[in-house]
Amino acid sequence: MQSRLIELPISDDGFGDVGMEEVLAGFVEAEAADPVRLRMELMAPSADGAASHASGIALAAWVWPGFSGLDGIVFHSERQVRNLVQDECLHVGRDDQGRLCREPGGGYSVARVVFEIEGVHVPFDLPWPDVTVSRRRAEGSVAPLPLGTRLSVGEDDRFDTISIRCPDQKAQLIIRGRREDRPFYGGLTRSLAVRDLLVPASDERVLLQRGNGSEVLLFELVAALAPQAINLLPARNAIRLQLKFGDPVDAVAVEVENETGAVVFAEAALRHRPVATRRPDWFHAELNDNDAHGLELTLDADWIDDGPCLARLLIRPEGRDGWRPLRNSRGDSFAVAIANPAAEGFVQDGELQRRFEALSRWLSDCYAAECWPTLERTLVPRWQELGCRLRELRGGDGAVMRAACLPPPDHAAPDWVPILHPLQFAPDLYAAAPQAFAALAASVDPDVAEMAALATLNTARLHPNSITDLHATAISMTAL
Repeated sequence: MQSRLIELPISDDGFGDVGMEEVLAGFVEAEAADPVRLRMELMAPSADGAASHASGIALAAWVWPGFSGLDGIVFHSERQVRNLVQDECLHVGRDDQGRLCREPGGGYSVARVVFEIEGVHVPFDLPWPDVTVSRRRAEGSVAPLPLGTRLSVGEDDRFDTISIRCPDQKAQLIIRGRREDRPFYGGLTRSLAVRDLLVPASDERVLLQRGNGSEVLLFELVAALAPQAINLLPARNAIRLQLKFGDPVDAVAVEVENETGAVVFAEAALRHRPVATRRPDWFHAELNDNDAHGLELTLDADWIDDGPCLARLLIRPEGRDGWRPLRNSRGDSFAVAIANPAAEGFVQDGELQRRFEALSRWLSDCYAAECWPTLERTLVPRWQELGCRLRELRGGDGAVMRAACLPPPDHAAPDWVPILHPLQFAPDLYAAAPQAFAALAASVDPDVAEMAALATLNTARLHPNSITDLHATAISMTAL
């Protein structure tokens, strides 16, 4: 560990200034530009001025020598950070230029970045700096909504509220075609009653227009559509479906998401009205016997070059604009899992956490009974495999705990409880060392975040048998 003495002139009124660049100059750790720990102590001169001794006034701080500025959600630095602990970060990653950045979609209040400094993993919480949208249900639960969410609401949701916060006081809201001028002036929060959003309108979008004129889609109201029947047909290296609807349809679309979060959107016209993009070769759709109430579609898996994907289905009814997700009145989703058996499915250690969280998020949804067999057969073994491997890594138990606490999607019924939990493949998960619980601190659920306090316990001060008892108590309290 390096140290150096800096001569600091003191003014007549007792103040002295020294620039951070001067403080860090000459330190090898600072030249690497990675976040480091800085310790400073004020030295007092001796009576004869020939030497100095410690004054007892000290400062310890975390500094990032290479930091050069913040641009929205992107952190600029002179060189790429080398001591990032990606496995333990939450909503923080690297962009295509290797710069640290928060996840751009929002839907969270706090992100967490973790650096390894002097052999210790040091976390820092980063508040989301931009517009936030959240939904408060009638029974009091609150869930964040990612920007651009397709929101399905009905009469049962009429007492819910959508809250919007924005730091740009000059921003305007465009609510289904109606403009509101400066609703965030003075730091105000704009709350929209779902009851008012149920009134018919020609535009179902809610947009934010920033002070600089740019627009952001906050969310779009969509009416869910449920098929009267759905049948899975046998197919080789593909998913083949037959669907029947009560009303005629003229186009079908699919959103295919892989484990890294990348989404591919494909659409196909079924009748005379065209769609905006060309249908890819792996997506086939046609009407059954030229009947606009029924269709058959096939999703080939040959093009998938990685692990399994989740395919969500959307329908465009005849004579209507916009896509409707396939969901029934209870909020159950119609989706299928597709995978290419010939694809390389091995996951590097650095990707395990992100992919396991994606699988956990998919499996936290409530799916229609007709779709569950394909999802269970494809996704559950993969989820168990990656979860077991993740536990073997440093900080892995905490990452698995955090994934287990991801909230269900907004469209799920309020009383829905996911049917899968990591305890099914890791029954000793909550008997992990107390520091593993630190990963829960950034949870959007305050009850889950409370469990992070267990990380402050010193196991050396506890009776050996008390750790398991304490974890069991914490789990019981969380379940109440």
